[in-house]
Formats: sequence, structure tokens, C-alpha cells
Amino acid sequence: MIISMKKNKPVDWWNKTFFILYIPYFITLFIVSTLATKKVSFLFINSAYSSFFDVFFTIISYRGDGLFIILLSLLIFFLKQKKLAVGLMLSYTNVIYIICQYFINLI
Repeated sequence: MIISMKKNKPVDWWNKTFFILYIPYFITLFIVSTLATKKVSFLFINSAYSSFFDVFFTIISYRGDGLFIILLSLLIFFLKQKKLAVGLMLSYTNVIYIICQYFINLI
């Protein structure tokens, strides 16, 4: 049972709002996925192809790259937020994971 932090009463995940919002969505998704073939779906999705989205999603995809994280942490470091920058670099380099594995193996 999950307790709400604000009202200290159980959160009802299977309430009417959930079913009202998600059941029609999943029924529509099921019908479309069973009636449309892979080729028809592919042509429908790619019929709205734009070079703008090609450039946009290429830029967005590189935000998860390691070089971006290193540059971002250096920028944060020079903006006088050294603890945040060190934490970001440690999470990127998995130093915390290696240290935890070392201590787990000691036990």
C-alpha cells in the first residue's frame, strides 16, 4: 500500500480517472496496431518527414553523450557550484558504483 505524503491516506491507483483516461487510449492503440501493417505504419509516420526534425533530434540525441556531460560539469564547476559539478562527474564516471562494489565485496 502506498501512502500519500500530503493527506496520509492510501493512494488508489486503480481509480475511475485512471480507467477513464487510459482504457480508451489502449483500446485505440490495440485496434490500430492490429489493423495496420508495419509498412502502412512506417509510411504514415514518415509522411510528415521534415528536415527540421532531423536536425532537432540529432541535437537532442547528443545531449546524452559523455562529452556533453563533461562539458556541462566543467561549466558548472566554473560557475562556482563545485559540489554539483563533482557529483555530476562522479555519477558519469561510475566512481560511486566502483566504491560501493568494493565495500560490498569486503562484507
